[in-house]
Amino acid sequence: MKWNGLGVVFGAAAALGACSQPPYSAEDGRTDLIDAGFSETAAGCVIDGIDAYFREEFLQKQAAEGIAGVPKAQVDNYVKNRFAGISDIPEDLAEETHRLAAECR
Repeated sequence: MKWNGLGVVFGAAAALGACSQPPYSAEDGRTDLIDAGFSETAAGCVIDGIDAYFREEFLQKQAAEGIAGVPKAQVDNYVKNRFAGISDIPEDLAEETHRLAAECR
């Protein structure tokens, strides 16, 4: 299996965005990856990597604005919102996700 699991994750996120259901979450991504054939460990590795990517993204944006010492709750909220909006995947996140999938398998 190549990247089919990732397509399932992102496809499910896009489909959920069109329905009135709870926002897509990291746990949804983990479940979708497992359903697509990733082991629990590999799925957790990919999702943890995406989580770390979002956290670093937020902290870099804050640093660019001269904001330091961002509260953990604010970072957590940003990450949660990024997972909820994952159907709008920037090219760099797609590349990072593919890298993580290869590394975590």
